[in-house]
Amino acid sequence: MSIGTNIKRIRREKGITQEKLAELLGITPSAISQWETDRVLPDITQIPLLCSIFDVTSDEILGISNDSKMQEIDKIEDEAIDLIDKGEYDDAVETVRSGLKKYPDSYDLMQSLAYCLEAQNSRESLDERIDLYSKILNDTNDYTKNWATGNLCRAYAMKGENYKALELADSVIELIYTRDNCRLFALKDTMQWVDESCIQINKAFERLISGLYLVARIVKYRMNDDEAIELWRKMFLFIETYYEKGDYGNKYDILLEGCCDAAHRSASLGKYEQAASYLKKMVGYIKEIEHYFADPNKRFGCSIRMLLHTSLVPHFDESYAELLHTVEVELFVKKAYVMLANEEFPQLCEMDGVQEIKAYLKEKCDQLEAYIKVNRVEEG
Repeated sequence: MSIGTNIKRIRREKGITQEKLAELLGITPSAISQWETDRVLPDITQIPLLCSIFDVTSDEILGISNDSKMQEIDKIEDEAIDLIDKGEYDDAVETVRSGLKKYPDSYDLMQSLAYCLEAQNSRESLDERIDLYSKILNDTNDYTKNWATGNLCRAYAMKGENYKALELADSVIELIYTRDNCRLFALKDTMQWVDESCIQINKAFERLISGLYLVARIVKYRMNDDEAIELWRKMFLFIETYYEKGDYGNKYDILLEGCCDAAHRSASLGKYEQAASYLKKMVGYIKEIEHYFADPNKRFGCSIRMLLHTSLVPHFDESYAELLHTVEVELFVKKAYVMLANEEFPQLCEMDGVQEIKAYLKEKCDQLEAYIKVNRVEEG
């Protein structure tokens, strides 16, 4: 059915005359008649008003079936994710924006747009993201609302409006038992209890590492360089101990960034042997992941699909496939190489073995840059 036919049908079902509808919309009855005979389409700004008057969704007015709508929304989201994986953030944003113009009440697309804007890493989009998160809070899905609440708190804080973030955070209701608590209660005295416990331990570890990682990136507010280096050292220790078989997955991003930052901070303090040791550690991590880039079966855009965990506790949690982002790897390798190439720390560059590290990092920079270019073209 056409939009005009739908408006006419719904208007009659609601017992509203053309004259009354025109009055409510602030237009002429002739305009309503033109809509219903498909001579003219209603302006897009009128659709939300019609939804409110008729108490229906925009899908019903536009004649969109739920199945076809969800299929198209899924397709838009998949396309945006592919673009994000290639590092084409602007195109991803525009793809979801176009989808939202067609489905303005889709919380899934609002969520996708907010994610794409965040991937752009631009503070200019903060207000738009705050608006999107606020709208998503009207969703009926508790998980989605929780996601929006957390991101809204972060966005307010980034904008410097911490009081709004705290007010929102304090409004969250804390329940006695969480979902995880109840799952453990339900599985008590069964073998599945062990699996569930390991999965929950893995989640707790992920939160721990994420928390330490965030602290390590903003240490300038509370810690000096020595304390920051020690925090990175602890993080290396936690990750290497927890993943005892060296199956670090996407934690390689954190490990490489940590080595890069710890090396730079060590050199800034004049601790050149320590700086060199972190650069050597970084080279070791890079060599561990080199074989992933050579295997086309593991390629996923400009990201690499890592193997499932085999370490004792993590292997129980197969809830998602970990991706190693090639662009992120290149970023930290390039940072470390630039530190040496610019001879920012001459004493460090003169140390035994550092020139070999410099040459190796340059080789990896060139290889990764070429790899990213090729795979963006192939996936495009």
